[in-house]
Amino acid sequence: MKPSLYNHIIRRRGRPQLLHNIRTKNFLELNPVQSAIYGGLAVPITRNLMNQKDPAVEQLLRQLADLGFFLADEVQEPLELEVRSLEHRFDERRLSLWVQATTRCEEECPDCPYRDDPADLGTGAIERLEGLVSARAGLLRELDVTWFGGEPTINWETVSSLNRKFSDTAASRGFRYRWEVISNGRSHHLKTILISPDSPRRAWLNLGSLDSGEYDAHSTVLLTDFTAWEARRKKLPLLSRIRFQPGKPSARLCRNLSGLCQRTPRFTDDEYEAMRRLLDSGHRLENLPAPALVPCPAVDARSFIMDVRGNLYKCWNSFGQPQQGVPGVDDRLHPNFIRWMDWSPFRQYHCRNCNILPWCLGGCLDRPRDEDCGQWRYSLREILKLLAPAPPEAGLADLSPEAQS
Repeated sequence: MKPSLYNHIIRRRGRPQLLHNIRTKNFLELNPVQSAIYGGLAVPITRNLMNQKDPAVEQLLRQLADLGFFLADEVQEPLELEVRSLEHRFDERRLSLWVQATTRCEEECPDCPYRDDPADLGTGAIERLEGLVSARAGLLRELDVTWFGGEPTINWETVSSLNRKFSDTAASRGFRYRWEVISNGRSHHLKTILISPDSPRRAWLNLGSLDSGEYDAHSTVLLTDFTAWEARRKKLPLLSRIRFQPGKPSARLCRNLSGLCQRTPRFTDDEYEAMRRLLDSGHRLENLPAPALVPCPAVDARSFIMDVRGNLYKCWNSFGQPQQGVPGVDDRLHPNFIRWMDWSPFRQYHCRNCNILPWCLGGCLDRPRDEDCGQWRYSLREILKLLAPAPPEAGLADLSPEAQS
């Protein structure tokens, strides 16, 4: 047997070491004796010299194998990741759509790209959206739609009508339909979104404009920058889900969408302390890395973004530029489609041998190569500590610098 490529040791002062596998998300606490045994097993030279029939060694090795920390010699983890990723990316039974319901909004952001030309989802766009779904209804296993704006509740009559149509189609054709919404989160918007029985699988709300606590903390993610978080953190209910966004929005996107697709942390040491306090307060952090099948929706052959005019895009960085979009969901030979389908970190030597590949999967294809690598590795030690579960006796994790050094 051999150790997984994706094992990491989390060292905690005054407490047992914690072994974590970032592919399986499993944790295993190691006492000093087990740590010494694992250290010997993890290196081929010393592993071959150890007596693996020793009861302590045999017991730990069995436990490591059961939890995915040790694998059979013939297992090729990068190849398994590649196969699973390809199976997911090109699965015709699923379709994921991000739909711009409107460009209208009430926030009066000074740099809003739609201030002078607001528009709702047009008739042509609605017909195209309905056509995309109906043409694939017989093949689909799951359909996911995320409504965004502007403020999508301003055009909620259209959104609700489409939700009902998709739900009815899903019920009659035997597939699952789920929808999400990205909103400014003001109380009158929340009342619109949460009208029974139409409730989203997840609501993404802007913490900076949120003026009500009447939301389901379990299914809601609060979008915020670090300044807004510090001002509001003491008033939030426990177990709130938080996602930190870049402070400066894109020139072509609503602030609520700014950086939403970025999975790689880009935080300073001070911002790391804010994340530590967030978790220490009993909240949940959506920015923490997790194993994925694709690094972003752009390289997913079954994921598309639609603007109010019905134009389709693969990447948020090209949103609003139809010449960089794709003609249709099945135009896979179009250059703008092939560009994203060419993604494969498994062809890169440094990715195939990288011990955090399940997290970043090669990073963002729209940025220079290796730009993401430094961001992950710069904060790897700190991020691993944030991932560590709370000790049972403490209730909440002790994430102070003293305890985590």
